[in-house]
Amino acid sequence: MIKDTFFILRMIGITVLVVLALQMKIGEKTVEQEFHGWLQNSVFVDYIQTSVDGGVALTRTGYKKIHMAVTSTLNRVSHKGDKNQRGLSLNIKRHDQKENEEETTSLPHAKFTNSKPH
Repeated sequence: MIKDTFFILRMIGITVLVVLALQMKIGEKTVEQEFHGWLQNSVFVDYIQTSVDGGVALTRTGYKKIHMAVTSTLNRVSHKGDKNQRGLSLNIKRHDQKENEEETTSLPHAKFTNSKPH
């Protein structure tokens, strides 16, 4: 526990030193502004952006394929015997939100009997 506390204090100290170092001025700009300008004009930015665009496209395509597979599986399972109905319709309702009085009377009720163990 003491080691963890010293580690946290050491990381806070290093963070403060880095932030202070980035605020030092060299000519008209701070080190942070120089570094930011270097990053914007760097050749590596194009490569990184291309990689990120590829990752986004891969994620989008993967999501669409998984969504289609899950939807088709759920449609098949939910309408296995009903060939006239297509699509998936989920109706999730709370028990206390009934559409009409018929649902109240048609709900199954548990019956308890006094039985002795054999």
